[in-house]
Amino acid sequence: MFQATQAKTFSATIFVIGVMPERFAMVQVDGKLRPSAPPVFIRPEDITRSSVDGFGGGLRHFLTADLGDITFETASAKYKLLALGGGLDRALTGDGQMQGKAAFLQFLAAARGVS
Repeated sequence: MFQATQAKTFSATIFVIGVMPERFAMVQVDGKLRPSAPPVFIRPEDITRSSVDGFGGGLRHFLTADLGDITFETASAKYKLLALGGGLDRALTGDGQMQGKAAFLQFLAAARGVS
């Protein structure tokens, strides 16, 4: 599991994301990390587009940069998440955040091959 934010004009939405073999779950949480909306479950075949951008350098740059965008779309929604990258995730939030983010990125990469 890991945390990511989706910025809006004057606010941000915080998600906790858990990756399972056949899907991932996104739960919107409040500032105290309590669920504030029902979970959204997304399977590989639901993803129509995805990209990872470490501010211009793609996945390789994201893994070594401090911040980056993780963008993906389904038929009904578009998400642009901001997550810590490089070593900042480990330094600030521990190995769990880094491992959860890595599992999520692997899920998205594998989903690109799903038709």
